[in-house]
Amino acid sequence: MVLTSNGGVVSLAYVHVEVEGFHDVLMYNDTVIFDSYVNSVGDTYSLGVIPAGQLLNFTLHNLRVVDTWSMGSGTGNIDGYVHAYVQSDYDGLGTNYVGWEDLNGTIPGDYRSFTYADMGFTITNTNAVAVPEPSVMALLGLGGLSLLRRRRK
Repeated sequence: MVLTSNGGVVSLAYVHVEVEGFHDVLMYNDTVIFDSYVNSVGDTYSLGVIPAGQLLNFTLHNLRVVDTWSMGSGTGNIDGYVHAYVQSDYDGLGTNYVGWEDLNGTIPGDYRSFTYADMGFTITNTNAVAVPEPSVMALLGLGGLSLLRRRRK
């Protein structure tokens, strides 16, 4: 899943970090939002006013092993796995929750231990939107082309 803005001020609150985890840094548009070695539970950050519909693609940087993970289907990640778990309406008040996993899924055994508990934050004034896998989009495109071809005959 990805997040889009509802329009207006978008705010984040630091919820947790794994106690013995790696040094992780959450970023948005090359700006550090939270740092697991600096921030504490309850710290907040305002992104300011974000136009409605704008994609909010955060990245998590694991500074110990120098891996970077993006939100979404995982196709943009070097291991191909999803590294951000998004829970819509986390508190029943419209706040979304994002939990991150900082392990590399290509390392044997690591994917099986994904907990999405390495860094977590809540975010207000956003929508959680499912992102179709690229293979699904390709199949839909091929189906559309075959319908157009059939229609021309």
